[in-house]
Parts: sequence; C-alpha cells; structure tokens
Amino acid sequence: MRVFYVIRVNAAIARLGINPQHVPADLRQRAQEMGKSMGATPQEAALMLVSQLPIAIRAPADYRVVKLWVRERRIRVENPAMQQAAANLGWQHWP
Repeated sequence: MRVFYVIRVNAAIARLGINPQHVPADLRQRAQEMGKSMGATPQEAALMLVSQLPIAIRAPADYRVVKLWVRERRIRVENPAMQQAAANLGWQHWP
C-alpha cells in the first residue's frame, strides 16, 4: 500500500477530531487496506473507520469537517458505504 495513502487516512482521522493513536493500529491498518482496495478516498476510509469505533472514541467526530469534505468532493455522498457510516454515527441529515 502506498505510504502517502496511510498518512492521509491518519491525517483525516485527526482532522475529524480523533487522535489516530487512540484507534488500535490493527483497525487502522484494516481500514486503510479496505479503503484502498475499494477505491475510497482517504477521507472516506477515515469516515468508515470512525463510524465503526466505540462511542467513547468516535464521540468527538466533527460533522462540519465531513460537510467540508463533501463540498470539496473528497466524500461521495451517493456511496452506500458513506451513507452507512453517517447512519452509524447518528447523523440524521446527510450530508
């Protein structure tokens, strides 16, 4: 896997307001591999990962950042995986 993709996924997790070091390394690695294999952007991979974390870790996730990514076309709202991630996070108004 390309190093830059891994770095960008970790940066996206941090941009959401979650310290990547609080996410178990094996979960981050699986999300990075899955995101890359699905053709997901690093932001999409980060959102999918964060949506699967325990509430105590994912609670700080910032919806405003996701809205910005949608406007910048870094997240494809028509993607069913993104819709599921938003539902998992309890975000009723997507996007």
